[in-house]
Amino acid sequence: MTGNIPFVAAVLLPTVDLADPADPAAATATLKPEPLVLAALAGVLRSAQEGELPLFVRTLGMSQSALLRMAGCCFPALDYHEPIPERKYAALLACAPPEFHKLHALLMAQRGAGADPCHVDWLARALAAACLGQRFLWQDLGLTGREELEALLRGYFGPLHVRNGGRGQWKQFLMQELGAAPAARLGAGLV
Repeated sequence: MTGNIPFVAAVLLPTVDLADPADPAAATATLKPEPLVLAALAGVLRSAQEGELPLFVRTLGMSQSALLRMAGCCFPALDYHEPIPERKYAALLACAPPEFHKLHALLMAQRGAGADPCHVDWLARALAAACLGQRFLWQDLGLTGREELEALLRGYFGPLHVRNGGRGQWKQFLMQELGAAPAARLGAGLV
């Protein structure tokens, strides 16, 4: 389901102090996320590496230190290497389109109660990034099918899942929730 994501270790993940006080919110994740969240994170990062998603997706729209903390929590077995120089990382991060940030904000506003806030944030970023791909949303997330996507959305973004009413077509639905034209700046795979 998840495969490995060697590019993360080789390109983005230096050795860092995961208890960086500069970002206290990211330090709240104490447990590894559930397997479907890990699969979605790994899948989106892999899709970015393979050119299926825009290059900025390698950052998940986070600072490099926040990304490294996420990777340390989610993928602790990775062997960390030299970081990307901050200037290069900032340039990559700046390529995130406004739709990514709007989708992330929408998802965070519709999160369900009870889940680790960091895990929800990471998943919201993965979903927002995957919405920019050309394939079905579950494919851009690296999941094995629609059922896994539905389980994630039901478990972490319940209010959105209820509003969608089981129609699927998540990319189109999310853009409608933003008040945009259904296919505006999203990939062709609108399910």
